[in-house]
Amino acid sequence: METKFNFTPDRVAKASTTKVVKKTRYYDKKSPGFGLRVTPNGSAAYMAYFRVGTKPCETVIGDIKAWDLDEARIRARTIVNQADQGVDPRPAKKAMEARGVTLAGYWDDQYLPDRQNQVEKGEITEVVLKANVALFNRYLNPLTLPKKVQKMYEIRGASILGGLPLKEISLEDVTNLIRAIGTPCKKAKWRGSPYPANETAELINRIYGHALAYNKKRLGGVESPADPKQLRQLKVLFAVKARSRFLSDDEFVRFRKAVDLEPEPWRDYFLTLLLTGQRKMTVASMRWADLDLAGGTWTLRNSRKEGTRTKNGYDLTVTLSKEAVALLEERRRTAALGSRWVFPTSPTSQAHITSPQKAWARVCEAACLEDMNIHDLRRTMGTWMAMNGESTKTIMETLGHRSLGAVQRYMVTAGRERVEAALEKFSDRMAKAKSNVVPITDAKTRANGDSSRTTQSV
Repeated sequence: METKFNFTPDRVAKASTTKVVKKTRYYDKKSPGFGLRVTPNGSAAYMAYFRVGTKPCETVIGDIKAWDLDEARIRARTIVNQADQGVDPRPAKKAMEARGVTLAGYWDDQYLPDRQNQVEKGEITEVVLKANVALFNRYLNPLTLPKKVQKMYEIRGASILGGLPLKEISLEDVTNLIRAIGTPCKKAKWRGSPYPANETAELINRIYGHALAYNKKRLGGVESPADPKQLRQLKVLFAVKARSRFLSDDEFVRFRKAVDLEPEPWRDYFLTLLLTGQRKMTVASMRWADLDLAGGTWTLRNSRKEGTRTKNGYDLTVTLSKEAVALLEERRRTAALGSRWVFPTSPTSQAHITSPQKAWARVCEAACLEDMNIHDLRRTMGTWMAMNGESTKTIMETLGHRSLGAVQRYMVTAGRERVEAALEKFSDRMAKAKSNVVPITDAKTRANGDSSRTTQSV
């Protein structure tokens, strides 16, 4: 296999599974300095290649299972740009020895590799790990921090914690960071993200928990500056309401028309999301081997051997509706021979779709949907089932929930809809009886007349 080519999910997957007898490096034609390293034991990691002066250097970005291709390419570009400006992007060993390991350094060297091992053992899911990586890169990692976030930090006076030693990060540093992320900032055109702010605090606390468990002596009695009890006492964490957005009847009609305008695989993908009520990446990675269209079932397997994961760590059998079966049967008839995925990136691709955001934005714009995300399709199924009077157990089995709390949110939303419907019926009944209602002024007159007649008779 050639060692220099344009990196795509397909070609990266193929290169990473190719057996090698020694460390092999592949280079991306599209982005100079961006590459892939594959070892004989089967591990594969994205790399950044650069020069410090005249000396060629390399640094590991991360395992391909934990990093999205586009995110890894952006980080490589950032590292190469730093090197071009004369700044060595690698951690300075002497400075680290003097001040201690940084938050980002500990993340790269110990925390992230341990989490990747947990994914391999089936202790956590790959979805959870990718979410943690994306969160760390967006709000904590000095090498991958978006310019918009960096500008907001500068205006707010918040530090980029990933570049600070673990020993030096204080409660005040974490407090400033969380408040900066969670509250709006007009100068930086930042809307404020309360939920990610809370998640960032939780991630920092988990990293410190890991560090204190394995390196307590090295840290010298340092405690986590993101302890949730302290943050709650200081009222740093944000009160985030559970999301309750779902498609109304009118919105569903517009959504259906907009989806029909989408090219494949996006049309069938969004319809399958709605018809099954499953999560976006679960549907994106749907395999023909897991479908029994004759029996109308889809088995979601949590198997380390097969490389498949479910969010809750358990196997789940999804019952498919007749419409879902018809849609999937049509896809099977047009699928390429030997295709593994139901929704591949192209008819002959060996990789499944991963980034539906652009297609989703088109659908929302065409259907005039505001504040609607992909996961709201799953909530739509749950809420509509609750409105139709389905039991909690049925909804849990359909959507694969293992906690009652998640299903109760659908019940609350459906309850509001039922209250509104009841009020409408009450208003209609009042309108129908309106002709028989005596006006208040007439009623008073009649009452006074009756009273006077009663008095006279007495």
